[in-house]
Amino acid sequence: MSESLDLARSYRVMDECFAVLSESPGMAHHIHTFMKWLELSPGLRKPCTIRLLLFEARGSQIALCSPELGVAALHALGGDAWVAFRRMFMYLVASSKMPYFIFHAAAVANERDHAFVIAGESDAGKTTVLASILKRGFRLLCDDYTPIDLHDAKILSLPVGSTVTEETCQMIPELNTLRREECRFECQGQWQWTINLGDAFPVVPAYQTCLPRHFFFLSRNLHEKSAIRECGEDECLWRIFSSRLTMGNGGGSSDTESKKQREGASLAMARRLLASCHFFDVQNNDFQRTTDLILDAMRK
Repeated sequence: MSESLDLARSYRVMDECFAVLSESPGMAHHIHTFMKWLELSPGLRKPCTIRLLLFEARGSQIALCSPELGVAALHALGGDAWVAFRRMFMYLVASSKMPYFIFHAAAVANERDHAFVIAGESDAGKTTVLASILKRGFRLLCDDYTPIDLHDAKILSLPVGSTVTEETCQMIPELNTLRREECRFECQGQWQWTINLGDAFPVVPAYQTCLPRHFFFLSRNLHEKSAIRECGEDECLWRIFSSRLTMGNGGGSSDTESKKQREGASLAMARRLLASCHFFDVQNNDFQRTTDLILDAMRK
């Protein structure tokens, strides 16, 4: 390994602190933009139990390694390498022994620390709707992954960064100031940027907890007007578990008994959410109209 490899940053993920070491300046920019709100301040350095290593390889590739996870792979510079890093990061979150159910969703909080979750498939418009809601005075809680404690059903603030396209930035002009050339990459045939919404909107401090109130499940619908309806109980349960982030063995211990206990706790948490929250199916055609519908539901 190159002697020029430097400690780039130390971050706190759940209760773990890990170091990201890199000799790839481009990846270092993306990683810092993505995870800046989880960075340990210089005076709070702690022993790092997890390490991620990234370094330049031959043929315009980057090698990504995690000794603790036993992961080592080559990826092409740009989108491939960046997507691979994000997957490694989320594996660390999902495989944490902390008792969290992790939604693939964003979340915002109001002034009373009540949380509102926005879930949806890729291209459903989550980031655009999220930014539009933040413009209305809400605070960023989670922008892509939302951990909910299995014991008290509260959301843990995890404000990592987002990936946006040209289309999203055109619809939300405030995001244009967050785009930097060094954080641009090509993925799926289009240019994308790693940004951090916390640079433009208020953020709930990392690891503060908020009480969930509403869940909104977005679907892109280009043929009908934006619409919203409240979900029934069975549909709510299905949507809760279908929005769950699963990595490998599901983010828990490989021990069968531990997995059963975790699944039992997950079901109990889901039923607790059903009793205390409202769940909505949202058809997203026009993001401004969709935002208005979601805000109206929040006020009820």
